Amino acid sequence: MAAMKALSLACLLFVLALNAPAAEQEDLAKLLAKAQSAQRNRNFDEAINAYERALKADLSTTTKTVVLINLGAAYNGTRQREKAVSCFEQAQKLRPEQPASWYFMGESLFGLNRLEESLAAYTQAIKLLPKEAAFYSGRASLHMKMGKYDLALEDCDEAVRFEPKTALHYDKRAAVYYAQSNIPAAERNYTEAIRLDPVNVSALNNRGVLYLHTQQWDKAIADLSLALKLAPGHDSAWCNRAQVYAGMGDWAQAKRDYQNAVKLFPNDETSWTGLAILYGSCPDEHLRDGKLAVEAAKKAGELLQWKSSKSLDVLGIAHAQAGEFDKAVEAADKALALLEASAPEREGIEEHRALYVKKEAFRQTGKNWGSVAAAKEADTVEGWLAAGNIALLQKDYDKAFDLLSKVLALNPEPKDRATALGGQALIHVQRGQWDQAVQTATEAIGISAKEETFYQLRGKAWQEKGEKEKAVADYSEVLRITPSDSKVQCERGRLYKMLGKPDLAEKDFTAVVERSPKSLEGWTLRALLYLNEGRWIECLRDGDRMLELKPDMSEALSMQALVLAMAPDPTIRDGKRAVAKGTRACELTQWQDWQNMSHLASAHAESGEFQAADKVLQRALALKDLPESAANQLQNMRLQYAKGKPLYMSAKGRVGR
Repeated sequence: MAAMKALSLACLLFVLALNAPAAEQEDLAKLLAKAQSAQRNRNFDEAINAYERALKADLSTTTKTVVLINLGAAYNGTRQREKAVSCFEQAQKLRPEQPASWYFMGESLFGLNRLEESLAAYTQAIKLLPKEAAFYSGRASLHMKMGKYDLALEDCDEAVRFEPKTALHYDKRAAVYYAQSNIPAAERNYTEAIRLDPVNVSALNNRGVLYLHTQQWDKAIADLSLALKLAPGHDSAWCNRAQVYAGMGDWAQAKRDYQNAVKLFPNDETSWTGLAILYGSCPDEHLRDGKLAVEAAKKAGELLQWKSSKSLDVLGIAHAQAGEFDKAVEAADKALALLEASAPEREGIEEHRALYVKKEAFRQTGKNWGSVAAAKEADTVEGWLAAGNIALLQKDYDKAFDLLSKVLALNPEPKDRATALGGQALIHVQRGQWDQAVQTATEAIGISAKEETFYQLRGKAWQEKGEKEKAVADYSEVLRITPSDSKVQCERGRLYKMLGKPDLAEKDFTAVVERSPKSLEGWTLRALLYLNEGRWIECLRDGDRMLELKPDMSEALSMQALVLAMAPDPTIRDGKRAVAKGTRACELTQWQDWQNMSHLASAHAESGEFQAADKVLQRALALKDLPESAANQLQNMRLQYAKGKPLYMSAKGRVGR
């Protein structure tokens, strides 16, 4: 992003130097330098004023385009999105090939929630400048907003590829993994962002939230406290640390953090909501205050224009603490009126309302439900289930299994029973206990037939048991419920291939690459299928796509070397290209992969370089721990090449790795 802004400024000053008369050039350059300085310092109103004055001058087409782009970016800074869009549209009429106008327009349209238009703008920017990491990063945020996490992850991967030392891209990729509930991958990426930039407040705050939700309290406090030390004005870090303290039962410190947040950011509804809940329901009677709770809840509701069911629920909690139970019931009713009948939030609000009818206020338990001690003390489904889920997130499977067993022993409601069984099925899969996984997942499916995770777990177990048809049936059920699950579709395609159904496998792999054109896994699986089926041209084409996505992918290079060296069709073979690709594949694997070396040997043979081929084969035979079958294959190749004859594949190629 900084690179693009610097590029715009450099371009602007260069154009001015070429196109403005001497006296006019000096005045205009000063005006625009002032605008740029104001924009860098986030004085957007001053920047807007200067850019608008500059537009009144007689500017060249190129100069006017850049001024319009910078003006639009300044409008974005003040959240005047419609005005920003107008600037970018004018710039695009003048110079449609300028990528910055499309990128910033994508940002504006995103802010206006015009998501499909934003996607088109970001995509056009990428088309015009395909190696700009900021463009992929912006589109990743949009894909996250749209719930397209696989596409968001692909864009984050591209941003990292082009700027591997930029912390921002790892921070954003971590957010995608977190949205996918891939906690370990999220933590790794947040940690890498912090390693690259130890004072990255965003990554520190976000990793702190991850630790908050997995109830790793000490780590959460450490990250959030450092974030606040570096940026005392970071509003969400204050709120997040307050939640950590509340989770630990340190309500006094939670109150102080919420108070700091509302003092620094009086227009942030999150801070007021947290403070209202604390005043209205915290277990420490010395901190509860109905009057203050109502004041805080009203402030939060006003900021949200009373369009949030949560703000109305919090208002009800506050009124109940103040002894105003009729008002509490009224607030709860208004909250329920905003929700669909199937909304999961309804249950909690209805429970609160029932308390108010009985003239009782809602109280938080003050217990850390992820704590085994607290769960044991309460001995409730809620307590044991929460503790079990935390153990699952922390990958403590022995502890998680025992805790989920406690849930099942309490004869829970069907939905809680299904959740506990699903957790145990996951543990059986992690332990490689396939029969138990099938049995447990089947029981969970019997209770909750619309939960795709249960089918996915059972499909994995069937697959490992060698029951491929049953695995396909379960994966098909996952795809019926969630048609965009590319990982499951790839897995089903693999099974179709093993079952001798290449047409169905190809259909699955093609669906993946059409839906996610940057899915390296999808392109790889289809290329290997084409190799296995002897569809040489298609195999080479998919290999090209793999190398576009990952230029140093040894598997793609070696596969192409194999086809170029050993295809039975002489019009496809090209020994020189095969040697180049095979050599690079061996270099990337440090001459430790015997199959890559065998493909290179075949390439040398196709080029008539039989001594070079034998030399590579001898080097492969010298590798440590070489399988006997591999050694036999390499020796047979040596015998063939000693006769001065290349080797070719049959009409259908051998199965690739």
